[in-house]
Amino acid sequence: MKITASREQKTESELPFFKEAKIAGSQLAVLCLFAFVMPFSTPNFPYFNLTPSVIALLLLLRLVQGQFLYKFTLLKTNKLLLPFVFSTGLYVLYLLGLIYSENLEFGLKDVLLKLPLLLFPFIILTINFDYCSNKHIQRILQFFVLGNMIAIIISVIHSWFLFKTDSWIYHFHYMEASWFHHPSYASMYYCFSFAIIIYLFLHSKPMLWEKIIGAVGIVLFFAEIILLDSRAGIIAFVAVLLVYFFYILFFKRKFILHLLASVLFLSSVILITYKLLPPDMNRIQSTISRIQENNARKEENTQRKEVRFLIWDASIKLSVNHLPFGVGTGDIKEELKKQYEKENYIVPYEENYNAHSQYLQLFATLGITGIIFFLSMMFFIFWTGYRKKNILLILFGTIIGINFVVESMLEKQAGVMFFSFFFIFLCFSSQLQLSKQATPHC
Repeated sequence: MKITASREQKTESELPFFKEAKIAGSQLAVLCLFAFVMPFSTPNFPYFNLTPSVIALLLLLRLVQGQFLYKFTLLKTNKLLLPFVFSTGLYVLYLLGLIYSENLEFGLKDVLLKLPLLLFPFIILTINFDYCSNKHIQRILQFFVLGNMIAIIISVIHSWFLFKTDSWIYHFHYMEASWFHHPSYASMYYCFSFAIIIYLFLHSKPMLWEKIIGAVGIVLFFAEIILLDSRAGIIAFVAVLLVYFFYILFFKRKFILHLLASVLFLSSVILITYKLLPPDMNRIQSTISRIQENNARKEENTQRKEVRFLIWDASIKLSVNHLPFGVGTGDIKEELKKQYEKENYIVPYEENYNAHSQYLQLFATLGITGIIFFLSMMFFIFWTGYRKKNILLILFGTIIGINFVVESMLEKQAGVMFFSFFFIFLCFSSQLQLSKQATPHC
């Protein structure tokens, strides 16, 4: 009787543990789903726009799990307080920017768009390390790569059907090549997927079928980045190759022969591709030619300059004129348009462009506090990646850092979802790996 009673008592004491472990497992499975659907999710296709619903499901699972006070103590225990502060702090700054905004309607839409900055720290950083492993981390990354591969295949099929109607080869290039996202965002997704595949090859022991899928993915992402012809995407891709080159050279020397062969192959394909592309399909060369032409003429007519330079000029002037706090979360769009009109920048005014640089967008919106906080956040990504020897976090920072220079990535759902999710997820995975190394029995 005593033995039976003790067993019943033990079972009752373990029930909360099993319940929490089950919910945590469900949460990790839904994170895989989120990573998979992210490449398809866009407001342009409401039926495919699943990420908001998946976030709502993740939040529901987190609320059902309860134990809020205990979960927040995990932030300090697991040394994840800083990424929590950075992500939620940036969101709070956008909320504070509503206080001195006149256009509250636009401001409220903007803070709703940026809600993942607030939710993902609450959802991910409070997961107990006891219920998560490095295998879970790899699986989530694999689902993101798989989702992007399927998105490319669907986009190519879509371009093929368009090509069959009018035989126009440009359906496979730039805007026509990506069905779900703008080429800049699609290139960012594919570039990071490429980085993930190499990372998994270097840091795990993939099975044969995983190697085959990975090899197919490398070819797909490489080809699509070239066809998308996003200047920032190509620069980011080259930067990824360079970072991996030095990383393998100094830390993974057993892969040096693979590295040299890959670099020679990719370099040859890039050079041959750009030699074969028609001049009007090579956006990098056309941009260089326009800049050289403008510098040679030294024309006073600013309308002939590269449009992005006009946008940046207006954004800098707007930021300086509204120091130290910026124009506010709700008024940035209207104030930028007024600045375009003041400077007589016709194309930016008619198209109602944003700042086309996340750094300038933040500077103009939230002033000195906003840009310093955001730059500190970027520095934290690189410092954490270096200190915790997480090359994937460094590559993530490199990719977004380059794209943030030329695009206001956090002004679109595709950019907010990507940045907020992977910033939090990679910080969590870095600390998890250190924890597992320190306590192998876990």
